[in-house]
Formats: sequence, C-alpha cells, structure tokens
Amino acid sequence: MKTLVIFLMLSTAAWGAPFLICDPDPNCETYNVYADGVLMQAGAPAPLSYDLVTSPPGGIAYTSECCNVEGCSAASNPYISLGVPGAPSNLRISIQP
Repeated sequence: MKTLVIFLMLSTAAWGAPFLICDPDPNCETYNVYADGVLMQAGAPAPLSYDLVTSPPGGIAYTSECCNVEGCSAASNPYISLGVPGAPSNLRISIQP
C-alpha cells in the first residue's frame, strides 16, 4: 500500500496550495482518489498530485488506489486531514506570581 503524504499549509503566494501526493510507483499509470469513501477523481495521472485547495476543512479521510492495465490496487491507508482549529475560548487576563 502507498503511504500518502500531504503537505497542509496556508494557501499563500509564498507556499502555494495543498496537494495530496504519494511515493512514485513504476507500475502505476493512474490513481483513483477518494474523500470519505466518495470517488473524487478517477484516472488521475501518475505521479499523484491531487489539488486540495477546494476541499472543505475538517476531518476528511483521503485514500487512493494505484491502477494500470491489469486493474487497481487495494486502497491506501487513509490520511485524515485535521482542518483549521477552533477559535480560542475563555480568553482572560491572569496575574502570574
């Protein structure tokens, strides 16, 4: 199975958009990309580079299959995106000794 690696960073001009990528496989011709079990892109060309900039924030399980003329592999282990954290709560001033 492929180990999916994702680089989540703020989408700025300096860093660019986040992409779902994996290690290259010489036997892989295309990839199928799933988000929470729903097919998002079929036949993505190798090497895998799926743009996540339009994906909604939150805990999404991304998986992928490697495909060639013989068929498709088993699904990869899921990568769970963490999303943006919630705003701080109970903000106050504290006097430290």
